[in-house]
Amino acid sequence: MVYAELGGSRPGTHTCGLVSTQIVKHNAHRKKLIICNDGANAVYLSKGDGPATANAGVLLLPGGVWILEPDYMGYIWKGAIQCISLVAAQNLTWQEDW
Repeated sequence: MVYAELGGSRPGTHTCGLVSTQIVKHNAHRKKLIICNDGANAVYLSKGDGPATANAGVLLLPGGVWILEPDYMGYIWKGAIQCISLVAAQNLTWQEDW
């Protein structure tokens, strides 16, 4: 048996800026996703393949954390997450469990 069969976890970083970019891609096996704003300015996050929009979606302030976990029925968003900021080069960190 290999580690991937038991489940896994992977960390990552992403630089969010003035143009919408994808933080994490779709993962059909996602069990939990944590995104932290390690930058000095706010960023905006959105679910899906479409672009993130400034001043819309999930506002993540500096030092803020967004945790995606299963709801009471066991469902969790498994699609992509996009980000955008009003200031260039805002660092995000993330941890995904599957």
